[in-house]
This record gives sequence, structure tokens and C-alpha cells, in this order.
Amino acid sequence: MKKAKIKVLDAVYCKVIGKMVIHDVWEDLSYEVESRALGKNRTIQKSFIHRGTGKFPTGLLSIVVKKLKKRGYEVEVKEAEYDDLEYDFPSLTVRPEDYQLRTLNKVKTNRGLIISPTGSGKTIMEAGLMSLYSLPRTLIIVTQEPLLYQLQKEFKILLGIPEVGIVGDGHKDFKRITVALYQTLVRYELDEVNRLFDMVIVDEVQTGRSDSIQIIMNQLTNIHYRYGFTATMRLKQPDRYIIQGLFSKPIAVVPESDTTERVTDVKLFMLRFSDEYKNGYNYTERVRQNIWENENRNTLIAEAVKFIVKEKGWSCLILTEKLVQAEAISRLLSVRDIKCPIIWNATKKDSRIKILGDLDKKKVKCVVGTSAISVGVDIPNLEFLFVVSEIKHWLPIVQRMGRGRRKTKGKLILYAADIFSSFGKKDVTFRRQSFKKKKVYEKRGWFQGLYSLDGFKEELNGLDN
Repeated sequence: MKKAKIKVLDAVYCKVIGKMVIHDVWEDLSYEVESRALGKNRTIQKSFIHRGTGKFPTGLLSIVVKKLKKRGYEVEVKEAEYDDLEYDFPSLTVRPEDYQLRTLNKVKTNRGLIISPTGSGKTIMEAGLMSLYSLPRTLIIVTQEPLLYQLQKEFKILLGIPEVGIVGDGHKDFKRITVALYQTLVRYELDEVNRLFDMVIVDEVQTGRSDSIQIIMNQLTNIHYRYGFTATMRLKQPDRYIIQGLFSKPIAVVPESDTTERVTDVKLFMLRFSDEYKNGYNYTERVRQNIWENENRNTLIAEAVKFIVKEKGWSCLILTEKLVQAEAISRLLSVRDIKCPIIWNATKKDSRIKILGDLDKKKVKCVVGTSAISVGVDIPNLEFLFVVSEIKHWLPIVQRMGRGRRKTKGKLILYAADIFSSFGKKDVTFRRQSFKKKKVYEKRGWFQGLYSLDGFKEELNGLDN
């Protein structure tokens, strides 16, 4: 039988020994990349293993072992030496839901992914994970500034501890349990962090495809306990292996059906919109002309929001990609006598918190936000969510629905809308994107149908009957 030796160098890299084994692993971990050279497009093969050194990401170890055994190898793995954390039963100040406990009970390895729907209480499970190992020195990495303070407060309560450190937004306060913003960490040399912590947890781990998260995680060579949490993980290659290389494979997947006591159902309506196509010189220009600055399309949105806010009396969050569209929609609503504050990247933290708090309490009926309102923002009492920009990928769609899916007293359903855009025969982009969004909504059981503006109003009025 052929033999293969793999040495785990540290928390970041393993090493395969032997040219033939390296060749086989190279093939097993290879993927295609589109490239352009000398004016021509071509497809080239890359791999997650280095041909010369035989190094590959430690998180892919179980995958490599499985694939080598399938090739007929007898595989010997020499593990790296590190201190095992003491395993205990999770003890929190609140009792986790049964599905949260089941998830924590599946944590038997020192790294992995936990996939759980939006609104399922990932913060409780993150706290439970720390408690599971008797509160080791833990770094929690987040992607949004508001989460620094939100998780600091929640971890103090859930874990019953007096202090939680913060790194980011001008703070550099390391404690035994520390919440850090990845945009801040990526600017540091992380030798100190590598010595300070025994475990790292990354919230919204699908951002691991970004260079910043990889730069951070690849510096934490001593931290062998690493876990990633996300609500959405259906990624294609090579993105899936990038994230698994940092954290390893999923160790627990929480079905959405388990979380029905915590999250609302979603009923989503798509409004039909058609217009004359404007063919810009590149994709960004086409989006700008046909979507962001399209007065007819933004007027349709404003009319729909006017009905939602004035006729139905509901609170409404409008989500777009760019400030230019947020400003256009806010302006169109102001002439309809509707105050609609804007939240974008330059909005100060205190203002952002106040605006979202006012929306949650219905002191403000309508807010329009850019990608500054993305993951990790909860508005439990939100009644209507309107996605108005074009989104290439399904992942952000599902994330955005999570902004208002938490159940509250008297709220069992989050109503939502999107635009089905079509610009005639010359449109090869936006109609296809609309079909993709529709397919996502249908697959998740949210889709209610395609409607004209009048049909949409009639359908919402019928909800009262």
C-alpha cells in the first residue's frame, strides 16, 4: 500500500511529505481560475497546496486525509503539540434553547464551522462555546462596529463576568474575553494576539473569503481552537475551501425549522418594474443608470413605501447598496411628506444607534440604509423590509432578511418586498438577477408572487381581512 505522511506544522499550515503525494494532493485541492493575458481569456488551474513546500491549510487536513485514502494511501498524520483546553458542560446565566444545546454538544473537535439561521441566537451559542471550555482566553472577531458594543454587553450578561475587552473604534483593550473588529486587527502585527489567546471565534464567518480575515487568521499560528459562525454557507469553490482552510468543516448545522420559536416567517412580494434600457460602458455604469439613479424605479419604491408607512402604518427599512440611491429615495419620500433618515458608512455611531432605535420603537417610520446596515444588526420590531438594489449573489439577500426576523410580542411575520427589474431585449443582466433573487425567495418559502404597484397594495390590504 502507498504511504503518505502529513505533519501539522501549526494552527495555519500542514505539510505533505513526498513529491508524488504532493502531486496527488495538488490535484485533489485544485480549482479553476479565469485569467486574461495578451488580450485573451483563459482558464488556469490553481491549488490550495504549494507544489514546492507541500504546505496546505490546516483546516483542510480531514479533507486531504479522506481524499488520499480514497486514492489508496495509508496516511500517517503527526499532530502539532498544543495545550488541550479543559472540556466542560456549558454554564450560562440563561438557559439555551434545546437546539442550541444540541449544537454545543456536537463540538468535539478543536476547530470547525457552526451554521445557524439568522435570529437563532448565535451570540448565546458563542457564549456557550466559551463556557464549554471553562472560559479560555478568547478573541471574538466581528465585521461591524456596532457589534463590538452589542456583544460586549451580551457576553457580560450571558457569561456573568465583569469585563469584556474591545479592540476597534479607537479602543485597544485586551481582556480574557475580547471582541475585536477585523478592520482594526488587520492593521496590526498580531504577535501579541497570538500569545494572548487560546481560542478565536469569528462571527459571520462567510466574510472569510475577504483578504483581511485571511491575513488575520494566518497570523494566529498558535491558536488551534478556532470556530466560525454563520447563517449562510452554501459557497462554491474555491470560496468554500478558503473558509474551511481557516476553520475546517462544518461540525453543526441548525435547521431553520428548529428556530421557529425565535424567528418570524417571511412573506415577500416582488414588484414588477420595466423601463428603457441604458447601456453603460461597464457593469457599474449600467447599475448606476438603470438602478441607483433611475428616477422611475426610485419613484415606484417611494410610492410603495408611502403606502406601507402611511396607509398600513408600518415601520419600514429600505436597503440599498449606494448612498446615491439612498439620497434619491429619501428625497422622493420627503416630497411625499415622509421623513426618511439615511444611514451610511459616514454616519456616526451614536446617530446610527439612535436612528435604528427610533425605527425599532416606531418614533421614525422609515429609514433607508446602505451596506452600513448589513450583518449583525437586529431591529426586532421592524414590520417591513424593502430590498431595492440589485444583488449579484444570493448570500447577502438571506442575510438582509435577518434584520427584522426576530419574533416579538404580536409579531409573527416579517413582510418584505423586492423589485423584479426588466429593461427589454437588450437587458442581459438585471432580468437574470431578478430571476435569481426570485428563485432564492421561492426556495426558502418566502415568495408570495409578482405584483404591480396596485396589486401589491391590494394584497397588503387583504392581510387585514
